[in-house]
Amino acid sequence: MQPIIAHKGTHRFRCAVARTRAHSSYVTHGVNAIEYAARLIVYIHRPVADRLAQIEKRDYGFTVPYSTLSTGLIRGALPPTWCPRIANSTSTAHLAAGFAGCALQKFEPTRGARARDAKG
Repeated sequence: MQPIIAHKGTHRFRCAVARTRAHSSYVTHGVNAIEYAARLIVYIHRPVADRLAQIEKRDYGFTVPYSTLSTGLIRGALPPTWCPRIANSTSTAHLAAGFAGCALQKFEPTRGARARDAKG
């Protein structure tokens, strides 16, 4: 066993995406909220995670020496025979010591840009 000498801070956030519900046999009559949530997660997380890995000060006391982002849950329709109208995702940011939020602050697209780019 080794003693733990530090702990990364944690911040959890939730995102809700609303689209048009439909039965899965009529997918052309609806818009799957889970698919749009997935696009939005990739659009936001990838640039921020890459920026954290590139510019953040390293703390080699941690296995991963910089802050990280992770999406751990996406929920949609019940039963699974429906294209969900609403999808909720829960993500976690593990923040290394000295994290000032600069990587998150420099990536702030407007709401319209996020919605437009997530459409693919």
